[in-house]
Amino acid sequence: MGGHAHGYIYHYERNHLTNGYVDLDNLVAMVLSYHNMRLWLVGSAGKVELVILLKWTKAEGNFVKGKIETWGMDSEGSEVLLQREEIFPEPQTGSSDQVIRVTRKQLFGSTLPAGRNPDYVFGLSVSNLRSKVAIATQHDGYRPASSTSTTNGIEG
Repeated sequence: MGGHAHGYIYHYERNHLTNGYVDLDNLVAMVLSYHNMRLWLVGSAGKVELVILLKWTKAEGNFVKGKIETWGMDSEGSEVLLQREEIFPEPQTGSSDQVIRVTRKQLFGSTLPAGRNPDYVFGLSVSNLRSKVAIATQHDGYRPASSTSTTNGIEG
């Protein structure tokens, strides 16, 4: 029962991120707006168990601030924030340890291979994401926000 949706949406397809269509049989969607996050969690009728939301803010001086959030559903069917990590400005301590936690159950749902631990956690590196996004934003004429740029009144 694979369906597709159009839009600027990224999704996790087993081992890589892609851009464009989203297969409704996948259980993790990566989106760029709160509205799309709600659409995937509520509108998927339980097929999508985890949504990764990337939030970007343009700040004065061509700086970009960013956060990554993971969202799921609670037992009453309401969306719930599971995790939030800063991308830019990079946290001053512990940034090398930042990971987005995704369990096998969230990733594979009912297609989880027999005998596999559903609670096993995959750690998606925020540091790796930060490095790739820094290059992309600079290519577009922006600079990643730093703690210095946001404390000097350059806040968006």
